Amino acid sequence: MTISQQFAEFGTALRWEKLPSEVQQRARLVLLDMLGATIAGSTTPTARQGSAVARRYGASDAAQLIGQRQRASVPFAALANGMNCHALEVDDGHRRAIGLHNAATATPAALAVAEEEDASMERFLAAMVLGYEVASRLGSAMNPAHRHAGFHSTGTLGVFGAAAAAAYLRGLDAEKCARALGIAGSASAGIFEFLSDGSTSKHFHGGHAAMSGIVAADLAAEGLTGPMRIFEGDEGILKVYSQGVDPETITQGLGERYEVMNLFFKIHATCAHVFSPIDAVLKLRSQIGTPVRFERMVVRTYHAAAILNQQRPPTRAGAKFSIPYCATIAWIHGKASDEMFEPKHLEDPELLELAARVEVVEDPEIHADFPNTRAARVEVTLPDGSHKEAYVPLPKGMPECPASEDELATKFHGLVRPILGEMATERLRETVLRGGGISARQLAEMTVPRL
Repeated sequence: MTISQQFAEFGTALRWEKLPSEVQQRARLVLLDMLGATIAGSTTPTARQGSAVARRYGASDAAQLIGQRQRASVPFAALANGMNCHALEVDDGHRRAIGLHNAATATPAALAVAEEEDASMERFLAAMVLGYEVASRLGSAMNPAHRHAGFHSTGTLGVFGAAAAAAYLRGLDAEKCARALGIAGSASAGIFEFLSDGSTSKHFHGGHAAMSGIVAADLAAEGLTGPMRIFEGDEGILKVYSQGVDPETITQGLGERYEVMNLFFKIHATCAHVFSPIDAVLKLRSQIGTPVRFERMVVRTYHAAAILNQQRPPTRAGAKFSIPYCATIAWIHGKASDEMFEPKHLEDPELLELAARVEVVEDPEIHADFPNTRAARVEVTLPDGSHKEAYVPLPKGMPECPASEDELATKFHGLVRPILGEMATERLRETVLRGGGISARQLAEMTVPRL
């Protein structure tokens, strides 16, 4: 069987009640984190832009715009929700699938379709697990070469997870599920050029993948065919978008281990490649005590992180991809939460003056061990001429050093409480983590602000 057929056979047989309990609980945490990111993202300029398009072209009562009072058609609700989930850089990522944010692709697609299908929350969660499985396995096999070629896995590979999740909820047979993945290949897109000027088109990558995955599944349901060898074919995704990928590795252990267990949760509101530098700076900060001005800071890290070296990022979005900026706010304020990227900080002369003293260097030894580690070594020279150094092999939030459920609940409350209020936030948290017996539509409606 082709890779698409193996994914399709696995997906059509997937049942929530047969998933291991640890996978079920992780799926609930994943959903909680996604809803927090999306509800908070619903207040951003990205939300106004994506939601305006969704209402203009997708006027319908089919699916909820998460964290908002409006509804839209299934594909356009997925577009807006995917964009909003990705807007604040607080959505989850995958340990090995570099640049893949399933929370902004598979989950918005699954939730929108589940609402229209009147699926239970558990069936929706099973579809989400399937979406994570498909995209994450592809991303793990194709990276880091895929990223080094300039591709953003959220857009290029997230669409396959979204298509798989949508096909599952539409009840497509294995043949049509595989065809849906083939069709999704024609919508596989997303490049990293947004880094050059801090553009926000990155947010579109998640929404576009979610929307396109749904459309691919619906086209397959109507009889359109996509190539069965979309991945391993002579001109398929593996050869066009990556290099040296062994196709057989992609489906090894399918159904025995689950990729939802291999994601990471974001503790900082930045690009994940900035996490280790931030954690190293926080480590230094705790050693030194009250921060003092530094004369020089050198951050040594791997290639994908080292290119994030703008000392004066032009935009809020760009600042979240700037190691000099993020290292400096962590040094001064002891955190890299979303409010640290407001204009008063972006334009702070003292902060910018210190950020100009931060040098980012690609370290060959650190790079050689990526992605086994996502390391950073930070060396700082203090005003008295003394030197301090801290090394972080993997940042907090990775599977090897996970965030606790309590930490994720605190993150969720911080993101959601200002929008839904205390009682509604806690009710939503409890429903996601402990509840059952409700529909996906009822769950989505719990995100509507009543304040």
